[in-house]
Amino acid sequence: MRMRFGAALWAFSSAAFGSAANGSEETALDRYVAAPDSAYHYELLNNAAGEGYTVDTLEMNSQQWRSAAEVDRPIWRHWLTIVRPQTVSTSTSLLIVSGGSNEKPPPRNYTLLAQLALATNSVVSEIRMVPNQPLV
Repeated sequence: MRMRFGAALWAFSSAAFGSAANGSEETALDRYVAAPDSAYHYELLNNAAGEGYTVDTLEMNSQQWRSAAEVDRPIWRHWLTIVRPQTVSTSTSLLIVSGGSNEKPPPRNYTLLAQLALATNSVVSEIRMVPNQPLV
């Protein structure tokens, strides 16, 4: 178990720090992300404390994608879990983007996120339901 956790931590670290973006020209993606979207909203669902950390679970609407005439869920909804260790030694955070579906309840198992946060003394977050689905 410890070896698998170490391998996972190494893989996450390599992915996060090994592929920094070069260049500073604004792209179409930059403009899309920066555009205002009235659908954006978040709400704190749960706050909990563990040994050496706190965890917040939020329900977040990230955007409106397409119209209600085109898809059954034009507002993209996500679960965002944020784990903060008591000791934070960096301003860099790890964001894990994962899948899932709208039918599932908010996550309640924070074990791996808490282990990563405590091992790195950094904030670790996971956003679920990316892409937002199913869309019909």
